[in-house]
Amino acid sequence: MYTANMTPEEIDHESKADLENILAKRDYKKIEFRRKVLKAKQFPVTMRYEQRTVRKNRWFITMLALSKKNINQPLTSIYCIHESSNGKFVYELSQDDRDNVQTIVYKPHFFSRYKERMGIEECSEAVIHKLMNRVGPMTVKFHSLENGNEGIVVALEEGLGFGESYRFRTVHLIRTYVSKEMLFNDQIEHFDNGESIRNYDIKQMKKDWGIREKFDLSEKKNEVKAKFYDMKLNFAKLRTLAPEIYNEELERSVSELYSVFDFIIEEFQKEGSSKE
Repeated sequence: MYTANMTPEEIDHESKADLENILAKRDYKKIEFRRKVLKAKQFPVTMRYEQRTVRKNRWFITMLALSKKNINQPLTSIYCIHESSNGKFVYELSQDDRDNVQTIVYKPHFFSRYKERMGIEECSEAVIHKLMNRVGPMTVKFHSLENGNEGIVVALEEGLGFGESYRFRTVHLIRTYVSKEMLFNDQIEHFDNGESIRNYDIKQMKKDWGIREKFDLSEKKNEVKAKFYDMKLNFAKLRTLAPEIYNEELERSVSELYSVFDFIIEEFQKEGSSKE
């Protein structure tokens, strides 16, 4: 069972000891979730269930399908809520890979700051469930601290969690929370939204933008070009003003995504011309 005074090594051991039981139950529940998605007429579709392991840890597994394409690969969050005399601890598994499991620990001070900065009276379980439910993969950034340790920044829906990483990046202790309002607008807007753009569904893009038979996309293409150009400028600002949360890999992904977008638009236009 997780306890408040565990060392990073003990946390890592506890997570790995529970992992097989968690994944076995998750795989079983995937069958039920698949049926639910198959019958769904509206999206997103979610399912959350609780599992108490033999080690007396209380785990929650949430599955999310944004569309039918997630029927076999739902977006999954796995986390344990532990009540202690010091307050709430949450242990989130960032990756359900048996050979490379990582544990992100949200400590009581994190929830104290979250409550204060989000203007809520209590960090109830409902609040924690909302905080832990992610759309897409987790985004983290590592950086060096003045004390010689390795720092970590975790992107959450309404802000950033700050902490330290231990045990060869297998255990991360998140100690405090900073809301979007407390940081530079560019930092949060493009750190969070970059991940959303990378996971954006091309089919949904066509639907959102109302692409018709004529495939008249010149105006939209210029609009998106301008947005990508603005993002590139903001990445340049991040490199200078906030190197601790600058993400080179994310900037590269945004550039690659624009190249793909440009190609897709050209193909749509060719297809439209051939139909006329």
